Amino acid sequence: MENSVLKKKLSSIPLIGEKKAKLLLKLGLETVADFLTFLPRAYEDRSALLGLSAFVSGDSGCFTAHVLSRDRRMTAGGRMLVKIVVSDGSRRASVVFFNMAWIYDKLIPGEEYIFFGKAEQNSGELSFINPDFEKPDSPARLTRRILPVYPLTAGLSRQALLSLSESVFALAGSSLTETLPGAIRAEYELVSYDFAIKNIHFPQSFTALTEARRRLMFEELLVTALAVRQTTAVAAASGFDVRSPQLGEFYAALPFSLTGDQQKAIDDCVADLDSGRVVSRLIQGDVGSGKTAVAAAMCFAAAKAGYQAAFMCPTEVLAGQQAETLSRLFAPLGITVTLLTGKMTAAAKRIAAKAIGAGLAQIVVGTHALFSENIEFCALALVVTDEQHRFGVRQRAAMLEKSEVPPHMLVMSATPIPRTLALLLYGDLSVSIIHEMPKGRVPIKTYLVDDGYHARLLGFIRKTAAEGHQTYVIVPSVEDSEALPGLKSAVSYHKQLQGELPGLSVGLLHGKLKPRDKEREMADFAAGNTQVLVATTVVEVGVDVPNATLMIIENAERFGLSQLHQLRGRVGRGAVQSYCVLVKGSADDAGELSLLPLTDRQSLADERLRAVVQTTDGFQLAERDLLLRGAGEFFGERQSGFGGGGMLAKIGATDATIVDAALSCATALSAAPNALAGREYSRLREKIGLLLATAENTFN
Repeated sequence: MENSVLKKKLSSIPLIGEKKAKLLLKLGLETVADFLTFLPRAYEDRSALLGLSAFVSGDSGCFTAHVLSRDRRMTAGGRMLVKIVVSDGSRRASVVFFNMAWIYDKLIPGEEYIFFGKAEQNSGELSFINPDFEKPDSPARLTRRILPVYPLTAGLSRQALLSLSESVFALAGSSLTETLPGAIRAEYELVSYDFAIKNIHFPQSFTALTEARRRLMFEELLVTALAVRQTTAVAAASGFDVRSPQLGEFYAALPFSLTGDQQKAIDDCVADLDSGRVVSRLIQGDVGSGKTAVAAAMCFAAAKAGYQAAFMCPTEVLAGQQAETLSRLFAPLGITVTLLTGKMTAAAKRIAAKAIGAGLAQIVVGTHALFSENIEFCALALVVTDEQHRFGVRQRAAMLEKSEVPPHMLVMSATPIPRTLALLLYGDLSVSIIHEMPKGRVPIKTYLVDDGYHARLLGFIRKTAAEGHQTYVIVPSVEDSEALPGLKSAVSYHKQLQGELPGLSVGLLHGKLKPRDKEREMADFAAGNTQVLVATTVVEVGVDVPNATLMIIENAERFGLSQLHQLRGRVGRGAVQSYCVLVKGSADDAGELSLLPLTDRQSLADERLRAVVQTTDGFQLAERDLLLRGAGEFFGERQSGFGGGGMLAKIGATDATIVDAALSCATALSAAPNALAGREYSRLREKIGLLLATAENTFN
């Protein structure tokens, strides 16, 4: 597509205008290009026309019928009811509309219409409530087609969004430009970009939709994989020489024995060092599995070789805690640990920066402050990134630029990621997995209840506090929502619990608080000053609070399995028995499942929640989550800078062949010198550059 058309503002399109453009902006849609890549979240099959005799209660579908009669009246509850009696020659049915008086004049007796709706049957009478309808000779917009279902926002209806999409595509016309070379399309049997975009929005058939989805998914996987490789690539030649580190002194200083998996991960890292290559390794392990011990071993090796190590953490509180832990371990060994965070005083920052520049700070623990231009390392040989997905890709690259010689890179993630997604997100990083939990950890007991247990949960919180322990209460939103009245919010639930738990200190933590307020709330909880902390998922990656033994997750059906597992991992950090209680709300509130019938939504929600109750193995849950929900848990907001909610968020367990094909293509292109230099790769280069340019630079 021509750049001028791509960049055209939606507000400049006559049928859209400023008012609707503001609503579209809430969905992240500002330009024509945004709209073209705004993917439907689901599809409804309205392509087949059924006879009324084929419908039973609960069935949805299209049917053609003549209007026999019509009536309108006010109900006892004060609602306007319009009732239309229709027939297709084999059976009669009622078409009922509430508070839509204008419908009466739209459906004319004797005229034929095509309806789409859900059948209800009471006392033998078949009825359809508020169905869509249109004339048989009108364009097939709401019936006789596979209908895309887009995410919506208040003030913008489904029909309005469909009309707008038609306007945008009328403007785009045939100016869609191919993005993949013909050789790649032929090798991997991919349809054209023009065909894919048109059929992802206006599918001709389910076969065409499948081919369109496959093509767009392949392309986004390929672009993301190539961008990740460009961002994370390091020289293959040897970096800092830390070969054959002697770790006996380190092992002797540890106050605990390593698990077999921890030792294996350390051995993997040592083997990387001995090979002469720059270490690029991902350490995966559940919360509390002991990944930090592996990182500490590598930091020790770097310091003993005369170099520096940088240990990046996602929050100020966590950075402070890691610095304190490492200081206790390394002080007896004569190794200096320095903390550098944004909230430190200017004087403290200057002292830390001077020590770092002079090489006196051997291990530097910090947050995004480590990226500051005025921070110069003397000999940065190792970069450890804790909770990798919380850092933008540009920030990770900025740390690599702190050293002329490629530093060794150790990435740690407590988010279990299925193999195919790990390969995509982390490019060529080698992977070590820690399955074993340290000795002395008591398995967390997990329960599933409904709102009827609220009074008993209050008693559980009081009992926990009386025993000197603390409680997390997690809710899915910050503030109340009119659209989802059954959804608990942090602000209102905090106020409610303050009234229900007199005598207990109840804290509040959510993403809309100022950074200093968030840090204060978390610090108060870590110090034991707060007994109950009401929070959103901002605590998912937080400080280690061994004294917290109870985790209550309200509206648990709103969270993915991996996310529930991460939240559960906030407790059970000590030797005391800990508990996690999942409180399920109504399946009507489970937004991503809203296309399914209520019974199916409840069944799927229950299946997900039961899976969390049945196992504490994060890797099992990650694979299960991928099967049930797709890859949305691993892309979008969680992977800063990549995957923003396009096709990647819709990867499912059955898409392994697409992932493998795209990764194979990316590997081949990355390995071949100047493979992307040709003219036929110009659009692909452009997309890679655009992704890198818009990758999130802010710290989460």
